[in-house]
Amino acid sequence: MKHLIHPVNIPRKLALRHKKPVANSTKAWENFKYTKAVQDSLLPAQKNLCSYCEIELVRGEGNIGYHIEHIEPKSMRPSRTFDFSNLLISCFDSGYEISSSTLAPNPISCGHAKKSQFDPQLFIKPTDQNCESYFHYELDGRITPHPNLTVNQASKAEYTINLLNLNCRRLKRARYDMILEGQEIVNDLLDNPSALSDFAELELEEFNNKHQSFLTTRRQYFQVFLPI
Repeated sequence: MKHLIHPVNIPRKLALRHKKPVANSTKAWENFKYTKAVQDSLLPAQKNLCSYCEIELVRGEGNIGYHIEHIEPKSMRPSRTFDFSNLLISCFDSGYEISSSTLAPNPISCGHAKKSQFDPQLFIKPTDQNCESYFHYELDGRITPHPNLTVNQASKAEYTINLLNLNCRRLKRARYDMILEGQEIVNDLLDNPSALSDFAELELEEFNNKHQSFLTTRRQYFQVFLPI
């Protein structure tokens, strides 16, 4: 999970709509014609990564796309349907881009996995300043509660991981492949500190206002090789 700081400038049409009452949140959102402006504002703030799983957000043939996600479901909090601070971009367009199979059960993650199931006392939000500190990334690609958490904090991390399905086989495998590839490069560069630090810098650097996928996982494994 990557921390999200919302842009200061709220999309104008969204701000205007937020001032009006919402009777039917689903219908009101469907009738809102300015979602592209919201996406255009959030994508740079998220460095083009899903705030939940941190995969690259890409549309087009062969990609799963993305959608505007309500952190607190609009069905539970209609008053926050057009609240900019309650919105982020999550992976998957419709949620039906990948079919379930015996090889990849429950492949849907993040916003479309969360749906309207939401316990505000347990869910860790990407907008929480310390959200990244709740999670640890294992060598096999799993996300687990960070070992330094209290019992209560670990329960929140576990709830959030399960609700967003962040350990589905698809994401686990993608994280594992990235970690394995990175560690092989690290091993090859152990005798060359300068090249190793260059590698770490490239892994974590921002290009064209975008980060590589799984940024916080890369930080955990490669930030240690950056020069102090």
